[in-house]
Order: sequence, then C-alpha cells, then structure tokens
Amino acid sequence: MAYIDGQPLSRFVGTDEFSDQRRVATVVCQIAEGLAHAHEQGILHRDLKPGNVLMPPSGNPCVTDFGLARHADTRDESRITKEGTILGTPAYMSPEQIEAKDDLVGPGTDIYALGVILYELLASRLPFIGTVMSILGQALRDRPTPLCKVRSNVDPKLEDLCLQMLEKTPDKRPASMQEIVERLQTWLDQTSPETQ
Repeated sequence: MAYIDGQPLSRFVGTDEFSDQRRVATVVCQIAEGLAHAHEQGILHRDLKPGNVLMPPSGNPCVTDFGLARHADTRDESRITKEGTILGTPAYMSPEQIEAKDDLVGPGTDIYALGVILYELLASRLPFIGTVMSILGQALRDRPTPLCKVRSNVDPKLEDLCLQMLEKTPDKRPASMQEIVERLQTWLDQTSPETQ
C-alpha cells in the first residue's frame, strides 16, 4: 500500500486556495477521473467526502478510504452490509443510500456525493444544513439552495452541473463520471482564468 503525503480536501473548504472556480473545477474533474476509472472496474466508493480525498502538495487529488466500497454487480452483501442498513456519511449520502434502496445504489450514488463536494467547494457550505436527521430529510425532499444565492459569481454552467449531480433520482443525474469529466473539461477549456 502506498503512503500518500497530503492533507484531506476537507481542510481546504472555504479557504482562499479554493475561492477560484477554475481550481474547484480542476480538482473535482480530477476526482471524477479517478472515480470513472474505479467505476469502469465495477467499483463503487459509497462514502465519498472531502475527508476521503487527499491533496498532495504537488499532484492530483487521491481518493482514499474504500472501506464501504463494493463491486457494482454485487447485490448479496450479507457478509459486509445488511439489507436496510444505512451506510455512509449523512451529509454526502444520496437519497437511495438514505432509504437503503440497495437496488438503486450504483455509480449515480458516487455522482451525488461528488455533487455535494462540488457544491461545498463552490459555496463554502453544504447544500443541506442542520442536525443529522434534518440533513437526511432535506436530502430526500428538498432542492438545495441555488448556488447563485449563496455565492453571487458562480458560473451558471458549473451551477447547472452541480444541481444536476444532486438530483433525487440517479436517472436524472449525469449518466457517468466520464460525462462529468467531459463537461468540466469543456468548461475549463472555454473559461479563461481572468473571468473567474
């Protein structure tokens, strides 16, 4: 096992280093690239959050802690998880995880969690705030506050992508991590550093 020298992404939320939307988009794109590779191998993370992403002093972010990961084709997890058991970190859990709908947990679950991370990095706050039970309830029934109401200069294309990633059902989210990579890369290619 390799040692990764880096700080968790959670330490950078709300800092000057992540006040630039291009920086946020670049890091989220790199995370999505890593998860796209995992998904191609059939691996779902299921507990993606800033604390599970290490930021080395130089280089790309590294997704860590695959402790709740499973193979996408695995439905019988009796040795690891139990039907109806909620697994994950509440603020980053998708509605299908909250409701323990194992048949809906898939790549879209990680897409939702990455959407929470994107929102948090852009807004310097989570999309849903409150007690654990309140956050879970909001994730099931409410739309997040539009980013433009939390941060006035958020690019509309980034906001649209982020809110699509946070849709309640997996079929309304981007189809894959690769789609997220492509959309973020297109945005980065079309956006000059001076405009952000």
